[in-house]
This record gives sequence, C-alpha cells and structure tokens, in this order.
Amino acid sequence: MKDQLGSVSDSIYYSHSTRSSHDITGRALVRINDNTLLRMGITAREHRDAIWREILKLRLKTDIVEIRDLERRHGYLHYDL
Repeated sequence: MKDQLGSVSDSIYYSHSTRSSHDITGRALVRINDNTLLRMGITAREHRDAIWREILKLRLKTDIVEIRDLERRHGYLHYDL
C-alpha cells in the first residue's frame, strides 16, 4: 500500500510539474486524454492512470457545479436520492 501511495503522490507531483511546464490550466486540463498525456511525455502507464483519475475527479466536480448552477437558474427542486 505504501508503494502505491508513493507512486500516486509521485504521479501527482509529476502532473503538477508537467502542467506547469506546459502551461495547462482550466478547460484544457479537463480535456486532456490518455493520448495527450503520451504526447506530453508521460510514458509510464501508472503515472498516466494516476493523472487520469485526478482529471476525471475534476471533470466530475465541474459537472456537479454546472448542474447545480442550472438547477438554481431554472428553479428546479433538488431531491436527494
């Protein structure tokens, strides 16, 4: 488990340094896919997978915020299921 955590934290650090060196922000970040990561030089599958998981989390958060904004704007009722 410790090795996995180390690998993920290394991937996140690598992602941050890659993001900084490639000037990736906002919309571009959530549009990145596996091929984009390969073109950026992230060849280790486990690094791409860890970065991809973080990107998917960001996409999900963005979608949730957009849905809530739409609900507020149009007066929809929010029901917890």
